[in-house]
Amino acid sequence: IQPFEPIIQSYNKMKLVPFSERVPYKNYFPFNFLKTAFWDLGIGDFGLGEEMTIFSAKLRQGYEKQAGGDETAKTDYKTAVAICFESIFPDHVRKYVNAGAEFIIIITNDAWFGKTSAPFQHTQIAVFRAIENRRAIARSANTGVSCFIDRFGRVHKATKIFTRAVATDTISLNDDLTFYTRFGNLFVIYIAIANVLFILFALIKKIIL
Repeated sequence: IQPFEPIIQSYNKMKLVPFSERVPYKNYFPFNFLKTAFWDLGIGDFGLGEEMTIFSAKLRQGYEKQAGGDETAKTDYKTAVAICFESIFPDHVRKYVNAGAEFIIIITNDAWFGKTSAPFQHTQIAVFRAIENRRAIARSANTGVSCFIDRFGRVHKATKIFTRAVATDTISLNDDLTFYTRFGNLFVIYIAIANVLFILFALIKKIIL
């Protein structure tokens, strides 16, 4: 008997890799011309997912001990899944956290990177998503690096690339919202505006004087 109630849930990837999974601006020149005249897009032109999905899991009755040892322990969990390329978009991930995700799952196909530094770079990008939102992450990559990342960005039980492995760990839940989760790049926008104003002020002052 499984501890969680079976619930069928699905999510369609919303951020697709340009030219590999989707041709950007395919209805505009020159891509519309290439598509019609020379380019058989085939599977390289998938449709975009349109709806956010917050996955939930609820313990069956009688399994309360697995959730903390008493009947008042939390028995339902909410998570969001970032598929591969999606994990590099901070604003995309924070929207799921705002929608109620208590931890994040990342599933990714890193095979096409080969034995390069790219799988490790892709893993480190996930660290920032954990820190920005203070959410633990479970990352599963078909060729590695698979790992767990706590809400402070510390990586645990990382696997090697192109090595068959199984890793398990305990995920901590969090429902607090950070400044970044709430407001996104607002601080960066203010800094950018301030810099532009300083530059304009300096140019005007130089012209006048």
